[in-house]
Amino acid sequence: MDKSMQNENQDIAFQSEQEMLQFVTQQMVINKVSSFDTMTMLGERGVDTDTAFAAIEKVENNLKGVDRKAGRKDMLWGAIWFIGGLTVTLVTYSDASQGGGRYTVAYGAIIFGLIQLVRGAYNSR
Repeated sequence: MDKSMQNENQDIAFQSEQEMLQFVTQQMVINKVSSFDTMTMLGERGVDTDTAFAAIEKVENNLKGVDRKAGRKDMLWGAIWFIGGLTVTLVTYSDASQGGGRYTVAYGAIIFGLIQLVRGAYNSR
């Protein structure tokens, strides 16, 4: 390799692991570049295959962790909506059955809560 090629590779090399992980995250999350293409880009920047694979795997695992956290949050809010809708329905039904009158079936909150709960369970796997 001639001297000009060495200087060029040094200019595009990463200064730290954090800088490389930021690059990988930007490519995969923001630019929607595949893992394979991101690995190729890292190779073009002078990163060896093992290091590139490890960086991509680390970013992918972090992204899965974010999805799991969001899934648990969806499950919590789904349960709150479901229980709230069910509570409104049962309380108004109880009042209506004792003294006559109308009651409210909060089916919107119940259905929304169930959907959110199922979606959260799926995403938290």
